[in-house]
Amino acid sequence: PFEPVRNTIPAGPGARFDMFFDMPSQEGASVRIILRRWPVKDQPETAPLEAAVFTAQGKPRAPLPKLAPLQANDGLPPIIRLQDAKRLDLTIARIPGAKVDPRRLWGLNGRAQDFSSPPLFSVKRGTPVTLGFVNRSEVPHVMRVHGHTMRQLHLLDDGWEPYWRDGVVVPEQRTVRIAFLAVNPGRWRLGSGILAHAEAGLNGWFEVT
Repeated sequence: PFEPVRNTIPAGPGARFDMFFDMPSQEGASVRIILRRWPVKDQPETAPLEAAVFTAQGKPRAPLPKLAPLQANDGLPPIIRLQDAKRLDLTIARIPGAKVDPRRLWGLNGRAQDFSSPPLFSVKRGTPVTLGFVNRSEVPHVMRVHGHTMRQLHLLDDGWEPYWRDGVVVPEQRTVRIAFLAVNPGRWRLGSGILAHAEAGLNGWFEVT
């Protein structure tokens, strides 16, 4: 368990988080979960949405024991050897041109992708992989890696966020790096978690042999 920075979690489309919080002891006091839109350049701010309100009622309960950490998940690697990783940057950008196929609006590394495209990469089972999602556009994107669970890397060192994920938010004009261990053989989708962007070319795949 850990406390999120500024009590904020970056939840993109399709994201899922398990949260615990302490209720205040004063009767009538409340805890609120607020949804805020990711800030987008040149778009007006929208009012936060109050998603849930929890209100304390009755007499205070006796203190609960300290929250124990979950047992280790044997399906998740205890370490990812970044020094041995297959490294690849994937640049997200719009395909240039005024008249363009609506299925080819977005591209990875300059090319609109779908399942008929060549694989973005192919690795042997057990290979560590680090990917850099380089967003050259003016809108945020949600990138998902299917079939695997990943860590989001800190930009300034080789550490990572303290939880596992299958998707990340990539802000406009920013780079987000992730790492995972390629343990599941097969062909796996790698693309946008936003359906409209996936249908418009931001929808590739990779292979684990």
